[in-house]
Amino acid sequence: MSENVNPETTHELEHAKRYLLKIWASRGSRFVANRRLQRKSHASQMVLSLFAVAVIAAGVWLLIISPEQKRLADFISVLAIDASVFILVLSNLEFSKNYAVTADRMLKGAQALSPLHDELEMTIRCGKITPEGMQDVIKRYNEIINEFEVQHEDIDFIYFQSMHPHKFHLTGIQGMLKRLDYRIRYFLYIWGLYIVCVVVPPLLIAGGMYGFPSLPASIR
Repeated sequence: MSENVNPETTHELEHAKRYLLKIWASRGSRFVANRRLQRKSHASQMVLSLFAVAVIAAGVWLLIISPEQKRLADFISVLAIDASVFILVLSNLEFSKNYAVTADRMLKGAQALSPLHDELEMTIRCGKITPEGMQDVIKRYNEIINEFEVQHEDIDFIYFQSMHPHKFHLTGIQGMLKRLDYRIRYFLYIWGLYIVCVVVPPLLIAGGMYGFPSLPASIR
C-alpha cells in the first residue's frame, strides 16, 4: 500500500534543506574570513617590522660609511626617509581596517550560527519541519546577521567552496582546476600586496646601487 506524500510537506522539506545549506555556507565563510583577517594582520605586522629593521640598518650604514661617498650617503638617507614614510602610511591604513576587531566579529557571528544550523539539521532529520518553524529559523538567522553586521567577502565564500568540492560540484579535472584557481586567488588576496612590498624595494635598491662605481664589488 503506497503512502500519499503531501506536496506541501515536501516543499517545506526542500526549503528547509536549502536554508540549512545557506546557514552552513554562511557560517563556514565567516570562519574562513576570520582566518583570512588574522593572516592579513600578521602579514601587515611582518612587513612593517621588516621596514623598521631596514630603517635601523640604513642608520647604522650611514654611521660607518666613508665620508668620501657622499652620493651613496645621500642615496641611503633618501631610502631611509622613504621607508619611514611608507611605515607611517601603511600603519595608518592597516590600523583603520581593524583586522583584529573584524576577525573577532566574524568568529562570533559564525559561532552564533552554529546552534541554529544544528537545530535545523536535527529538525530535518526528525521530519518535524513546519511553516511556523521555518519562519522562526529565518527570523533568527536574520537577527544574527544584523547583530554581526560585518559581512564576509566573496573571496571567503570562494575559498570555502574549494574546501567542500562535493557540495559545490567542483569534482573532476575541471573542478580541480577551479579549486586551484580559487586557492591561488585566496593566497594572493592575503599576501599579494605584502609580497610586492617586500620583494620590489630590494630590487630597486639593488638596481640603484649600480650607479655608485665606488662601492666594493662585494656590496654591488
